[in-house]
Amino acid sequence: GKYNAAAVGEVNVVNQMKATEAVIGGEGNGGIIYPASHYGRDALVGIGLFLTHLAKFGKSISMLRATYPNYYISKNKIELTPEIDVDKILLEI
Repeated sequence: GKYNAAAVGEVNVVNQMKATEAVIGGEGNGGIIYPASHYGRDALVGIGLFLTHLAKFGKSISMLRATYPNYYISKNKIELTPEIDVDKILLEI
């Protein structure tokens, strides 16, 4: 598949999905947007897709999970002060 990034926010994700004719999308919070159903974040659609995939896999959830690589999301809040040179930090990143 092809990955397309969008600005944060459901409306931005939906606009990007429409522009690129994406078959599925979502946000980091786990919200699923599935145009075959509708262009809105929908937890029930996500659950349905997962359960369908699990049924086709034919094994336990833990066995399905073991087929995917481990990954971690680290969300940290950084207090910015006037003394911090944000431009310098972004250049270094």
